[in-house]
Amino acid sequence: MNYFGVDVTGTIDATPMLYFHIDVWTPDLTAFKVKLVDFGANGVYQGGDDVEFEVTRIPTLSGWNHYDIPLSEFTGLTTKGHIAQLVLSGAPAGTVYIDNVYFSKKASTLGVANFEMSNVMMYPNPVTNNVTIEAKGLIDAVSIYNLLGQEVLVKSPKTNSTTLQTSELKKGVYIVKAVVDGNVTSTKMIKN
Repeated sequence: MNYFGVDVTGTIDATPMLYFHIDVWTPDLTAFKVKLVDFGANGVYQGGDDVEFEVTRIPTLSGWNHYDIPLSEFTGLTTKGHIAQLVLSGAPAGTVYIDNVYFSKKASTLGVANFEMSNVMMYPNPVTNNVTIEAKGLIDAVSIYNLLGQEVLVKSPKTNSTTLQTSELKKGVYIVKAVVDGNVTSTKMIKN
């Protein structure tokens, strides 16, 4: 990806919303940018009342990045009642996977910090046979859940690095939760 634009059908009234959520996975982007465009009350591109603003995030490579971006960060987006475009871009041009794009009144319902914010690394991702989790603190427990919320793998390493055997897992998306120094963190994992 270098640049990707999405036009919504009609417009989105994000006025009552507080956050823009997006999940991003990339092996090579050093910057990920999100631009929201409001076409204004007339709903027409370049109709004289368009407003837009772009924010930038630095993604963790080869792991899911979960962003709950406060709409207040989109300072140039002075109106939010007629969102008509979402523009995604990256630098340098590279590969990116996008999931769970939505506006909300609350931050992510997972209620836990992501791996990037808690100094926990997981690699490789996507995984095939093994996944390694490293932390600056003591990893008390690691659990892997399928999308139905069922725990499919658990380990209590009591070290700052552990490798889990994932070859028996079916292909798909999983949630990995780690307890590090008593704090719970989570991220998505893709099994190939």
